[in-house]
Amino acid sequence: MRMFVNILFVDKKRLDKAFLTRACPGGISWIIQHYSTCRSTEVKENLFVVIFHYILNKLHKRHKTKTVAILVLFRGMKAPHFFPHLFLYPPQDFVKTFLEFVRKLPEASLAPIDQKLLELLTTEFWKLAKDNIKLEEEFRTRRDKMLKEGSEIFSAHQKVLSTLLHSEVPEDRKNGEMWLFSLLTKGLDLGGSARKPSSQLLAKIDNTMYSLLNAQQYYVRRIYYSVIERLIIYLKIKSRAHSKEKITSAIFKLLNEKMARAIAAQESHPSNLLYMLDIIFNLISFRAGSPLSGSDNSFKASMYDSTFDLFQDSQICLSHTLLKRVNMPILLHIFTFLPKTEALASARVTTLVMIVHKGKDELESIGGVTFFKRLLSDTSPVIAYHASRLLIEQLQRDLPEECNAIFSQFLSRAETTNDDKLLSNYYLQVLAIIDMNNQHHKQHQGTHKPTGSSGPSTPLLSVQHPHPTQPHSPQTGGKGSSPSITTPNPGSKKYPSVSPLSPI
Repeated sequence: MRMFVNILFVDKKRLDKAFLTRACPGGISWIIQHYSTCRSTEVKENLFVVIFHYILNKLHKRHKTKTVAILVLFRGMKAPHFFPHLFLYPPQDFVKTFLEFVRKLPEASLAPIDQKLLELLTTEFWKLAKDNIKLEEEFRTRRDKMLKEGSEIFSAHQKVLSTLLHSEVPEDRKNGEMWLFSLLTKGLDLGGSARKPSSQLLAKIDNTMYSLLNAQQYYVRRIYYSVIERLIIYLKIKSRAHSKEKITSAIFKLLNEKMARAIAAQESHPSNLLYMLDIIFNLISFRAGSPLSGSDNSFKASMYDSTFDLFQDSQICLSHTLLKRVNMPILLHIFTFLPKTEALASARVTTLVMIVHKGKDELESIGGVTFFKRLLSDTSPVIAYHASRLLIEQLQRDLPEECNAIFSQFLSRAETTNDDKLLSNYYLQVLAIIDMNNQHHKQHQGTHKPTGSSGPSTPLLSVQHPHPTQPHSPQTGGKGSSPSITTPNPGSKKYPSVSPLSPI
C-alpha cells in the first residue's frame, strides 16, 4: 500500500488527482472505502494522507508550512485511526465538536496552527464524509415512498432495493446499502416519535436486511455487517440526547440480535468473520494511557500493524463492562470458524482473550476447562499459550495448596537445570504437570485399585498430553515429541488489557 500511495503523488507535496481517478475504480470513493474498513495502522496512516491531500487539491492549497503543521496535529490526535467512523456516519455537529476539542489541547501544540485553515480543512473532511454516504436522488424518492403504509408501494420499491443490494456493481451495492441503512434508522427513534413506521413496516425492512445473509456472494453478505456498524455509530451519536445507559442497552441489543442472525445463517467466510470481530472490538475498545495529545505520537505501526496487535501489546484496552454485554455464542462462533492460519493468529488470540474475560459462568456454558484443554494442541503456539495460562490460573484458584507444591518442584527443577523457562512459561508448566501425572499413574497402575475418592483431582492433572499428532503442527516433530523452538511464549509482548473503563 505504501508503494501504491507513493505513485499517487507527482512529488511529495502534490497529489496527482487525475492519476488517482485512473488508478482507483471510483477514485476517492475507493480510497475512502478501504480507509474506513482496514485494520492496518500503516494503511490507515497512508490512506489518511491521500484523503488529506485530496482535500488540499480541492481547495487549491499547496502542502506548505501551515498545512504540514495541521497534518502533524491530526496525526498527534490519532485522527487517522478515529476518522474512519466519520466516513460511515458523520455527525451534524462534527466540525464544532472537533474544534472545541482542539482548543483544549496544550498551547504549545496549537502555536503553529492556522485556526481558520484548520476549520476549513475539518469542514471539508465532514463534507467529503457526507458525500460518501449520500443516497442518489432517485433512490431517496423511492425510500420515502416505501415508508408509506401501502404494501403494494413497499413491494415495488423493495424489488429495486434488492436488485441494488445483490448487484455485481460496487456503486449499486453502495446505494442499496445507504438506502437500507436510512430505512433502518427510522426504527431506532429512541424518543418515541409519532413518525416512527408501524411495526409491520419495520418487520418488512428487517426482513430485507436479513435476506442478505442468504446470498451466496460473501461481499453481498458483508453489506449486512456494514449496516450493523453504521447503525451502532448512529446510536452512539444519538447518545448525546439520551441517557448513556439507554443508548448502551440499545446498541448491545442491536448487536446481539443482528449477530445472532448471522450465526444462525452459519457465516463462515474469513473476511466477514473478521468484520464481525472488528465491529465488536471497535465498540468495546479504547486506547491505553493518557488522553489524546497534540504531539505526533503515532502507534508503533512498523512493529504492530493491526488493532489486534496493538491490543496484545497493551496499547489498546478492552472495557470489561462492555465485553460482558456481548453474547458468548457470537465470540465462540467467530473463534471456531476463523481459519487457523498465521495471518489470522492475532485475531484468534484477541477473540480467545475476550472469551476468557467473559467470566466463569459463561466459560462453563461453552465447556469450561474442557474447552481450553482442547486448545493445548492448537496449531497456533500463541493460542496454546493462552489456553495454558488459563488452565494454570484455574489450578491456582481451585487447588492453591496442591499448586504451591507443584510449583515448588518447578523451582527445584529450574535450580537443578539452571533453566528458569519453566517458571515463566505457562505452556511448559502444563506439559510438566501432565508428565508428572502420567509418571505417577504408571507407577501406581495395577498396584492400587480405587476404592473411592483418592484425594483431590484437578482439571489439569487428568488431561492427556496435549502434543498434537498432526504432521504440520509447528509444536511437534512427531507423536509424543518435545516442544520445538515454537513453544508458546508471549516473548516481549505484554498481556492484553481488559479494563473496567468504558469507551461509550
